[in-house]
Amino acid sequence: MAAFERDSKAHDSFAEDVDRRYRAYRGVIEQRSEAQTWNNKQAPKYVLQIIETMIASALDPNPQWRVKARPRFDQPADLHGAKKMQALLAYQQDIDKFSEKQRPFAMQGFIAGLTVAKNYWRYSEGTTRRLGVRQVPTDIEGITMPSLGAVEGTEIFHNDPTMEVVDVRDFFWHEAATSLEKSMRVTHRCWYSLDELRQLEAAGVYANVKDLSDTKDYSGALTRRENELFNVNRAKNQVEVLEHWFYSEGEIWVVTIGNRAVCLTPGGLAKPNPFWHGGYPFVVTSSMPDLFRIPGISEVEVIQDLQEMLWTLQNQRLDNLQLLNNAIAIIRSDVDDPDEYVFAPGERWLVDDVNQVKFLETPPITAELALRAESEIKQDMQNISGGMPLLGGDSSQLDNNTATAASIFTTLAQRRIAAKKMNYTWAYNRVGEQWIAMNQQFIRNDRYLSQLGADGEQEMIRITPMEIQGRYHLALASMDESLMRQERRAEAQAMLQVAVSSALPFAQSKTPLNLKAFMDRYLESFDITDTAPFYTLAPVLPNMQQLPPGAPPSASAAQAPGGGVSAPQATDVNSPSNAFSQSPVAALQRMGATTGGPVNQ
Repeated sequence: MAAFERDSKAHDSFAEDVDRRYRAYRGVIEQRSEAQTWNNKQAPKYVLQIIETMIASALDPNPQWRVKARPRFDQPADLHGAKKMQALLAYQQDIDKFSEKQRPFAMQGFIAGLTVAKNYWRYSEGTTRRLGVRQVPTDIEGITMPSLGAVEGTEIFHNDPTMEVVDVRDFFWHEAATSLEKSMRVTHRCWYSLDELRQLEAAGVYANVKDLSDTKDYSGALTRRENELFNVNRAKNQVEVLEHWFYSEGEIWVVTIGNRAVCLTPGGLAKPNPFWHGGYPFVVTSSMPDLFRIPGISEVEVIQDLQEMLWTLQNQRLDNLQLLNNAIAIIRSDVDDPDEYVFAPGERWLVDDVNQVKFLETPPITAELALRAESEIKQDMQNISGGMPLLGGDSSQLDNNTATAASIFTTLAQRRIAAKKMNYTWAYNRVGEQWIAMNQQFIRNDRYLSQLGADGEQEMIRITPMEIQGRYHLALASMDESLMRQERRAEAQAMLQVAVSSALPFAQSKTPLNLKAFMDRYLESFDITDTAPFYTLAPVLPNMQQLPPGAPPSASAAQAPGGGVSAPQATDVNSPSNAFSQSPVAALQRMGATTGGPVNQ
């Protein structure tokens, strides 16, 4: 607890910055802001729109891990196990809703400058009800009859790894750490209800839960973000549970404390790291990593001041505009009755001098200057967040009205967005590495998975625990391996066409090409990773048999039963043998057939 209190001092300052950036993202004017001093308090959500654009570019609809066998120095690689592990990870991603967790993970990183994922093994079982046949007693004693009804049973709901997005305000690290691996300790502050803790105690995860009833409630120690924006307390009726992970004697240990007073670890002592991968069960990343710090640079932090400036100018301009829209009449002091001048359509004012009564003239130049300044601030927000003209130098020297300049700006922006997304891709790869280690550790029985095989037929594959005990390299297959999907498809299509046209010459030179590999690459350009359904196991037709290496083109016709097929010229559109022939001989033949012919004797 003393170590946690020391880490909390530096973390509280970071949490306050996170809340301030989130309020800027939601378009909330701070009380200290100059924009709050004007009558108009408009706050358009410019930062939200920019962040949402970045989030959209960082998401993949169906991310998949590609697993490759990695050999050791003294052992060969297990290629069969890599395929089984890839199929297992794809199934676990689906049941864990991994795709849906991308948004909160990336969104927190863009706003806070840091995002955290926790990986652990999720196991749960419970009672299920299904429609089944049961024996129902009848009026006759000792005789039952079958009847459809609800049948109860016990089923395992989850027994796979899972990823949980952690609120960075509940994640503490040693303030001198330059990375997660270099941190001598980390603490994850969790929030559970008493019922959840009792269930976890029954499962053997925690102990001494009954002692929490006499402890202090720490739900008020949270920051004020939810209370100020939504008038809710995110920890209401919750118990604070601190999972403290720390290094000791070269190993990682963990101890759990409830409400900072009760040790919930079974046995009352710290227990060794329950995971075989040997590291913390957390993955941290940022879209813009900073030098030698765990938190990175927030995207909101970069443009937050510009949004404040824009709000101030807009509210000031609106106040001035409301003042100008209310006309002010200037009446000379020698007028006897100023109230006789009624301001209404069709009224007539009798004056001795036109200067006796007139309206105050206000120059519109102030509004024009404000609009010009606002336009420049909006441009700065786009340039800084997107990094388009400014990355190339002085934007005043670039004309973005030309196609060349627009292409340069777009390419720079795409590269910057791709660099931001790459940090999240690396984090997902670290998540997958921990999932692989947990699969190798916790799977003790055979698993059966369903997948599509050749001809689109569904087949079952069996995964045994020993098959996946290997060393693997993992990479996330995302949609933007190239900047443009159309470019990837064009490249794959061109390669396939060249391979098909070159297949016969290479076969004759006794170096045949593997056309399946070219077709696989073409299908993968359309984000199709499971290519087996596109191939068939049906026997090849006689006229479609492959040529043996070095055989002449006529070899297939000679080997086919029935003497092969006709030459292409025999069925050409200009050949009389073609039913739809364009040959004039065919037309004369049909005309003669309609009039009859000589009788053969």
